[in-house]
Amino acid sequence: MTQSEVSQCNISVFGRFPKLDYFCMLFFNIEFRKMNTHKFPFTIAFADTDAQGMVYHARYIEIAERARMNWLRFTMPPDGDIGFVLKELSMKYIRPLRPADDIVVETSIIKLGNASMTLEHKFLKDNEVYAILTGTAAYLGGNLKPKRIPDEILDKCK
Repeated sequence: MTQSEVSQCNISVFGRFPKLDYFCMLFFNIEFRKMNTHKFPFTIAFADTDAQGMVYHARYIEIAERARMNWLRFTMPPDGDIGFVLKELSMKYIRPLRPADDIVVETSIIKLGNASMTLEHKFLKDNEVYAILTGTAAYLGGNLKPKRIPDEILDKCK
């Protein structure tokens, strides 16, 4: 990550010291939030709901995966690499979503490591947050071991 890329991030670890912020991001893996987020529109269908007429909890994971794949749709891992594998997932339900709700899933990187990234997916309806899914994905090489995220994939994430 270059200094100009850091200036595009909405971070302030030490306030008015951007070079120190950049240093901390690189060497201490400080969390950051990019100002630009990927937006994925989605309409809730009856098939997404449970018997009570609310979105079934596992469907949030599938919708978030669709949003992430839409964001990275033209980026494939280099030959031989496995790519990103989910290693941790948490979900916060705030309000229930129902059939015919038009939502937007906003995906942003909140932490970027050498071989992993943590993504936040906010489920929004009428600009109100209904749920937040946070997941960490590790990048794996062909030998199934963590590997540095290739530059061509990092470029797509910007």
